[in-house]
Amino acid sequence: MKDFPAPIPPKHVNARRIDYCRQLEREHIHLTLLSEVNRGWDDVESGRLLSVIETRAKYKNPSAADSP
Repeated sequence: MKDFPAPIPPKHVNARRIDYCRQLEREHIHLTLLSEVNRGWDDVESGRLLSVIETRAKYKNPSAADSP
């Protein structure tokens, strides 16, 4: 049987680095959200809209036709 060295413990992660990564993640989420809002506003300005009835008809589940 071969002897293997003990596993190397993970390096200590700096709390500041974790905070920085979380801040980057929040910023990314906000930028993505703003991009989606911008795309949505472009749709509104160009008239690419559906009424509530059209939207429901488009996404209605055919198997749930009997449901209220």
